[in-house]
Amino acid sequence: MRILYVTQLYEPENVAGAFRASDHARAWCARGHEVTVLTGWPHYPKGEVFEGYEVDALGEEWCGPVRVLRSRVVARPLTSFVRRIQNGLGFLWFGILNAVFRKRDFKGPFDVVFGTSGTVFAGWLGFVCARRFKLPFVVEFRDLTFEQMVATGSRREGLGVRLMKAAELGLAKRGDRVIVLTEGFRDILVREGVPSSKIFVVPNGADPCPVTREVSPDVLSFGYFGTLGLSQDIPSTIEWVARAACAAGREPRYLIIGEGAARGDIEKTIGTDRYPFCELLHGMSKDDLEKHYAACDMTVVSLRKAEEFASTIPSKVFQSLARGIPVLFLGPEGECSRLVSENRVGLVLTGTPDEDDRVLREFFGSPDWETELAAMRERALVLMDERYSRRALADRVVSVLGDAVGVNPDGCGVS
Repeated sequence: MRILYVTQLYEPENVAGAFRASDHARAWCARGHEVTVLTGWPHYPKGEVFEGYEVDALGEEWCGPVRVLRSRVVARPLTSFVRRIQNGLGFLWFGILNAVFRKRDFKGPFDVVFGTSGTVFAGWLGFVCARRFKLPFVVEFRDLTFEQMVATGSRREGLGVRLMKAAELGLAKRGDRVIVLTEGFRDILVREGVPSSKIFVVPNGADPCPVTREVSPDVLSFGYFGTLGLSQDIPSTIEWVARAACAAGREPRYLIIGEGAARGDIEKTIGTDRYPFCELLHGMSKDDLEKHYAACDMTVVSLRKAEEFASTIPSKVFQSLARGIPVLFLGPEGECSRLVSENRVGLVLTGTPDEDDRVLREFFGSPDWETELAAMRERALVLMDERYSRRALADRVVSVLGDAVGVNPDGCGVS
């Protein structure tokens, strides 16, 4: 198949959406498909276009076997929800101009348009391209933003939530096929009137890449690597790291790496003398992160304990498990907590403060906790290889694309 893949984030940007997009595009090329990516000029997370790129209305480059078209964006630090909206609208606006007035530069023909909605605006740009080129349209929802907004304090009946909900549901109903990352997202869309027959669940994942551990025997080391957003409630995780280390009889170490709207709150929290074991670093490349993964006994994955996050599985879970590192999950009971607990690849703190404290004391107070942590590492790698490898998941996505256009998954014929 010849795929036009619309995604606002792509390599070399260091964020989950870019990882998923670039891994899938490369996997499809390896299967013999032709992939053209329409994305923005790389600027995440600092809002500055990366060194070495000269911004044009529509630029072209090759990232390995993948042809990449880069459309102008409004490059600003994504330190607030308003700036995220401005950034997404800019990508949509300039992308529409390119699709309308520079159609020849896209150098089709294509068989299908695939739009991934980290922000809904990238998905809508995919829809515009599909109509412009008169092609089937498949949309992917990595998140449902209107649910996130409610979980972080917005009123469900408020204007902002209602507008975002209308934008996301309108896009889902217009897609020929819809891909979501969790069963919970699927259930929400079905309740809102999207036909279940056209919704497919393809979770996030990562290829196993175990790290060589470099940990101190006297320290219990944790790491949080990812977006520092309001959804994650990261300041509250610091106290739980301290409690875990106390229960284990070890010195705590907690390294937080990333960028986002909550960075200022985290700086204030660790700026006191109460948490000298906590360190905050700026975001860095995947390659530079590896040494920090290797120094962790567990990684921290957190979400606010809100019902709206029960359907969310942060990509950080898969990135950690793929390296053979167990997860300490703090958040609501739901799909993420079940993935971790049912597969015995970490600990989950989903209850009251007293209940969560008891979970930590029972685990780290056991004389066998180090043996069990080692077993979790082994189970994590097996789980990722058998169920969540990026290669297998990319095949599932391309199968949905083929279903939409009438092409067999191997791209060799029309059904």
